[in-house]
Amino acid sequence: MNPSQLEAVLGWASRGRVDSFQRADLEGANLRGIDLGPGGRESGVNLGFANLRQADLSEAILTKANLQWAILSWADLQGADLGYADLQRANLRCAKLRGADVRHANLEAAELRHAELPGANVSYARLKRADLFSANLRGAQLQYANLREANLVSADLQEADLWCADLQGAKVTPEQLAQAADLTGAIMPDGARHEQE
Repeated sequence: MNPSQLEAVLGWASRGRVDSFQRADLEGANLRGIDLGPGGRESGVNLGFANLRQADLSEAILTKANLQWAILSWADLQGADLGYADLQRANLRCAKLRGADVRHANLEAAELRHAELPGANVSYARLKRADLFSANLRGAQLQYANLREANLVSADLQEADLWCADLQGAKVTPEQLAQAADLTGAIMPDGARHEQE
């Protein structure tokens, strides 16, 4: 697809005329600020299995989008709205999600190794079995996030808000958790509930 064709198709998509880019190859595409949210529909755009490696999706609206198994490695998602999006098993290795809205998103078993999420709102997100090895979660909002069995080895949790988060079975050290801004009510890796000190 040449750039003008891509622009036309994305224009149709932003007006609700196209709802599926399943398996599309959009590697390196400039999708900055595009609105692919649900609009008047029940769900957002279908980008399941799509190749969005190194795509610019900064400030994009991807609310309720299907991004299952999508390749988003090295993608720029800074300031993007991924609220309620389905990112199960998506590859977000080294993705930039600074300040992104990822509330209520499903990131179960997603790969987020070395991902940048400082200041991102990941409250109520499902990150069960997600791989967050060496991810930057500095200042991220993770209230009520499900991080059961997540790999948080070497992740930066400095000033992260883990209020009432579920960390049962997560791979994370006490030293990492000590850097968090708030652990009140969180279920710790051993299953015990953390009480306010």
